[in-house]
Amino acid sequence: MSEIKNPNSLSSDDEIKRGNYEIVDSRVDQYKHLEKPLRINTQALVDELHAGQSSIIIELFEVDTSRFSGEILRFHNGETVQGDIVFNSKTYKPFPFEVSDFEIKGDGSMPRPKISFANVDGYISQLLRDKNDFIGLEITRIRTFLKYLDAENFVDNINPFGSPDHTARFPDDTFIINQKTEESKASVTFELVSNLDLEEANVPTRIMYSHHCPWSYRGIGCSYGSIEMSTSKNWAHKKQKITIIVRILKTDFQ
Repeated sequence: MSEIKNPNSLSSDDEIKRGNYEIVDSRVDQYKHLEKPLRINTQALVDELHAGQSSIIIELFEVDTSRFSGEILRFHNGETVQGDIVFNSKTYKPFPFEVSDFEIKGDGSMPRPKISFANVDGYISQLLRDKNDFIGLEITRIRTFLKYLDAENFVDNINPFGSPDHTARFPDDTFIINQKTEESKASVTFELVSNLDLEEANVPTRIMYSHHCPWSYRGIGCSYGSIEMSTSKNWAHKKQKITIIVRILKTDFQ
């Protein structure tokens, strides 16, 4: 919550009007744990798309298994690059799998992609054990061009095709694993859905009540007190308006 620094120095209303105080907002760091959204270099992306000979598009995937006390699994299908791929200082391992149905249809229906992993020696089946078949986990598809990969991917750590740039990429596609549709000794297939296409999910997920705020006072989501109050002019003006409103209310109820 916001508080007044050195409150003992405020001996009268005149000092408040003169601004002899400093507002300290303890909510400044409440969002530090959240990852900042990535700014995509759209100009580099457009330039490469319109180039006469654009480089190869690389597809990378991430699955967040932190719900089951796991790590983020990063992988690619190994078709373009046989070994590991390093992008944005993160290593993606080669693994045999196929994806389909990522296309957006013209009828407005949401895509439901499918991803099928090779179940080599029952590796995927073992990975899914006691993890509810990964249902509900988030999977992200990252697409960029070969020329923007980190220099570690090339001989002598020199990218002969261009300069590494992790922001030169297509917008990430994020889906939720909706169900496991097939499992055999040869492969395991999952169906993915958009956040807006989950079964038994309601939008909005909050019930709104009249004359009631659903947020905790000055907690996460509450914007009360977010207006800049560091200057005495703003604070004095707001204090004067509040005083007038209170007096009017008192008059009405007398």
